[in-house]
Amino acid sequence: MEEVKSEKIFIISIDDDVDFNLLLSNRLKNHGIKIITTSTAIEFADTLKSNPTPDLCIVDLNLTERPGAGLTLIEAMTIKYPQLPIFVMSRRRDGADIIAALEAGALDYLSKPLDVDLLLSKIEHNLKTKVENFVQLPLLKIANFASNCTLFANFKIREINEFGIILDCVNFMAKGAMVKLFGEIISEIFQEESVLLRVHDVTLQRETGRFYSFLEFASEDQRLNQSVRNWLDDQLGSGILQKS
Repeated sequence: MEEVKSEKIFIISIDDDVDFNLLLSNRLKNHGIKIITTSTAIEFADTLKSNPTPDLCIVDLNLTERPGAGLTLIEAMTIKYPQLPIFVMSRRRDGADIIAALEAGALDYLSKPLDVDLLLSKIEHNLKTKVENFVQLPLLKIANFASNCTLFANFKIREINEFGIILDCVNFMAKGAMVKLFGEIISEIFQEESVLLRVHDVTLQRETGRFYSFLEFASEDQRLNQSVRNWLDDQLGSGILQKS
């Protein structure tokens, strides 16, 4: 079991929304956390230099002083303070923003408006510490018969060949996930109401912020593969599709 620290937590944050800074400061101080809020990159840098190294920094990704200032700040901090954890906060929930922040060096990402319980939970988890006056709700085990649930997502089919299918979707699907596909085109291709496929690879299209997911056809499923080949032959023969 990892050791849990009990020292007072020290945080430095940057956000050009004065009202948000006041809210964040008041909420965290209620839990015994020392926090210094700043509003500009210069003020933030000066505060870092003139104080002991904080346990955590919270950075607004969408600083208005100049485009990309939040990401630039994270990259610079990662170089100068490689061991310093950084949380990013933003009103935007674009998958591209989240990935860019994590690639720049952020440890975790939170969306606004401020969810204090979620922030405190992430502080405890990532800093391996105990926050004053905060009790996390316990994890409850769900009985097997009641544990199944369904998540629906809209997607577009970008490409298909005899090995798999590429989906264009705003939602991220993890490699190895099993995805059940429905729709008129799915029924036409597979001669089934739905088909269950495994996510083999995922790439982010940075210009659109959407994800391309390659779902692989199981090679041992001869019926499925034959349905795909028949459909491809029909489309190529009719001139609807062209070989890429």
